[in-house]
Parts: sequence; structure tokens; C-alpha cells
Amino acid sequence: MDYIVSAEDTPYYHWQLELLIESFKGHGQQDNLLIALAGSDAPRNPDFTRQNLSRHPRILTYDNIGRKRGYPYLNKPYAVATALKQGKIAQPFTVLDPDMVMYAPMPVEQEPLAFQVRPFFNLELVEENIPNIREHTARISGRPDNWFPLRSVYTFNGVPDELFSRAVSWAELLAFESSKAQMGANRPVAYWRYLERAGWALAFLDYLGKMPYRATHTYEMSLLDHNTAHNFIHYTNGQPPSFSKHLFKFEPPAYLSAAPSPYDALLRESPTTASFYMHRIVKSYLGLA
Repeated sequence: MDYIVSAEDTPYYHWQLELLIESFKGHGQQDNLLIALAGSDAPRNPDFTRQNLSRHPRILTYDNIGRKRGYPYLNKPYAVATALKQGKIAQPFTVLDPDMVMYAPMPVEQEPLAFQVRPFFNLELVEENIPNIREHTARISGRPDNWFPLRSVYTFNGVPDELFSRAVSWAELLAFESSKAQMGANRPVAYWRYLERAGWALAFLDYLGKMPYRATHTYEMSLLDHNTAHNFIHYTNGQPPSFSKHLFKFEPPAYLSAAPSPYDALLRESPTTASFYMHRIVKSYLGLA
């Protein structure tokens, strides 16, 4: 099983990728991870090393299409489509986010498409931010209420390669429609964070009824999960009040942060089995284990 993660080449993502790689190393899976780095002019943080990233054997660098088009999250589907086109990755593979660490390797699923469910990412939520979403779902599937409540991990084992270009096309279209509507209303353009995820959902709907798929709750867990053994710890929501990834963006010129490093913040508390496992990853990375 291969894995691909998309991130910008900035300090904010560097420390996340350092931990992601460290977790893969703990399972002997580092050679299975392809890191797609979108180009960036952001200066390096002199206080941070890139000890894992600089030695990682599989890195794909590509043009930062998301930034050029004003919507950085477009890079995720674009990176996957680019990696496939260039032969850098092949199915079966799993798509990840950078703010994750591996808890257990992914299984190779029998279904061509499987994904982590997020019940709150329902059609009603999406419609609040994409008012014409049911027009798209009706045109694709014949039923306006068809939807995939996706989260962040998707695994593919034999889907048509065209699906990935469809995800790019849908994400681009949703971003274009959003900007057009806001400019028409004389409002500053501000993209909804999850337009890209809706693009993936529409691409999956393109193949509804043409191949089997599986929705699961077992790919992701949070730092607050206890006595749970899913494949990845996804720390996007942090561990209040001691840790939030958003406090460690290290943006120039000040590079302000809420602690000396995100690693220090992650080591403050471990009230759950998931956070205790994260402690092990951080200590391994820092040479303390």
C-alpha cells in the first residue's frame, strides 16, 4: 500500500511532515509514503531542522497551482492527479492530510473506493456554503440528495484514473462559481475551506453505481480518542487547551508561536491513549525515547 500527502513547502507544514514521516518510520513504512510538496517562497524557520524531510526517499515537487488560483486546498487533488500522471504512485494507495500520524498501516481494501466518514459533512452543511450543490448532485446522479459525507482519508484500489482529474475539475469549478457569486454581490472573495472536499465527493458521485465503495469510521481518530485503534491520528482539532496546530504557523517575519515548538506543546499532556501514542512519536523524533 502506498500513501500520498500534499503540503506546501513552508515551516507550518514542515513540522507536521516531520512527525508524519517519524510515525511511518516506526512501522517501517517510510518508503511507501510519497510527499507532494507545492513550491513556496516562504523562508525557512532557522530554529527548525528538517531531519526526516531532507532524507525522505520519495518527494514530488510541483507548481503551487492552489496559490496561483487563490485557493491553496486545490493542491490536494492536483497533487494526486499529477503523481499518477508522472508515474510516481500507483493503486492501491491512500490519500492523507499532513496533520496526521500513522497508528496502524492501512489494509488493502477489496472495494475500489473506501473513505472515512464525517457525518457532519452532510449535504445541508455543504449547501450553506455551496448553494447550488443539489443542482450538481442531481445532474450527476439523477437524485439531488445523493452525497458522500467525506472526511480526509481516501483509499483507492482499482478506480479509473479519470476519477482524480474529475476531482480537480470539480474543485476548480466550485472555486470558480464561489468567486463569481461573491464578486457579483460586490463582496471580497473568501473561499470556503471545504470546497476541495466537496470536489472529491462530486467526483466520487460521478462513479456511483459503476463500482462498489465502502464508507468507514476506522481510518481516523483524534487526539481526544481513548482506547481506540484506528489507522491514523488526525490532530486537525488539536487537544484543547494545551495544543492547536494553528498556533504554530511560524509565519514571517516574527515566527510567533504558543510554545518553543509544537513538539513541546504536544508533550504537555497525554490524557488519552491517542495523545500518549503521539507522545511516543514526538519523543522518538526528538531522540528522547
